[in-house]
Amino acid sequence: MEAFQMLKFYLKKEHPNFAQNWLTPEKHMMHDDPDEEDLLHRLLQDNFQDSLDRVIQSINSHED
Repeated sequence: MEAFQMLKFYLKKEHPNFAQNWLTPEKHMMHDDPDEEDLLHRLLQDNFQDSLDRVIQSINSHED
């Protein structure tokens, strides 16, 4: 029982922060590499309406 009391006192004193490393660094949020392929642009560049229809059909087929 004493061990539990000591553990309780230690944890109460430490104030553990379980969300300490959950923050995303700003440098990861600002990553913008123009060399990366823009898949949406490639999909919609030729014929917008046909491409949009294919996207909608694909979404509908995955919902079933």
